[in-house]
Parts: sequence; structure tokens; C-alpha cells
Amino acid sequence: FTDARNNRGIAYTALQQYELAEVDYLAVLRDTTYPHRSEVHFNLGMTHFQRGQYSAAEENLVRAIEGTTPVFDAFLRLAEIASQTGAVDEGLEYLHRARDLFPQRAEAALALGRLLVQVGRADEAREALQDVTRIAPGTAMAEEARRGRPDEDPPPVAAAEGGS
Repeated sequence: FTDARNNRGIAYTALQQYELAEVDYLAVLRDTTYPHRSEVHFNLGMTHFQRGQYSAAEENLVRAIEGTTPVFDAFLRLAEIASQTGAVDEGLEYLHRARDLFPQRAEAALALGRLLVQVGRADEAREALQDVTRIAPGTAMAEEARRGRPDEDPPPVAAAEGGS
């Protein structure tokens, strides 16, 4: 029954029926024996995130990364919330933790590289973006990482044709 409530919450979330989803997720969390609590906290956090309720989202997303089965995507959302609220160092820490716990997930390295470029830390960004191309060669993420490397020259600009 608990799995069904979680799944119904996911369906409600997909339909943007966030209040109904929240009711189901909270019911699931009342079952203290449910083994996938981290995932439910992630789902509940995302309902708040999608409504712009970042404090409530953060509270649940933090719960999603605690314990023995952290949810990878929760690290990315927490980093996004942190950087949006000006807590860049906290966002970077979430992304570093995601890379440490999930070394084969290129998304963490890409998000880390993007944020480091944004805050002007080119040397660190270069390393993270190189990891993306190593972990996921030939993917759109790897291509974005290659384009986003701070050490690459920008593409040449074609001269305008015509005269005065």
C-alpha cells in the first residue's frame, strides 16, 4: 500500500497536482518501516522546489541525501538552491559530495564545472569539465563540457561581408 501511495504521489507530481502529491508523500513518510524514505523525501522536496518553496524543498532534499541510500539528484537540486540564494560555497560542497559518492555520474561534474565557471574559478572548472569528457565521452554533456572549458579559445567570428 505504501508503494502505491508513493507511486500515486509521483503521478500527481507529473500532473502538477502538488498538493495531492504532498498528501501522499507525507502518508508514506508516516510509515517508519518504509525502506525507500530517501526517495520519498526527494519526491516531496521536488514538489516544493517546483512551486518555488525553496526552504521546504531544501529541508526534504537534505533528508534525501542523509543515510545509507542518498538520492543523487537531490545533490544537484540542493546545489541549485544554494547557488540561487547566494550560498555558492554550500552549492559547491553539495556537488563535490555528489562526485565523491557517485563518481560515474557525469551530471555532477558538469554542474560543478558550470558553477565554478560562473564564479570565476577557471582552474577548478577545467578539471571538473575534463572529468565529464572522461566519464561520458561522445555525449551531449561531454560536448557541452568541451565548449565550456575556460582554457579553450572561443570559436572564430566570421567577418561581415560587404563594404562601406
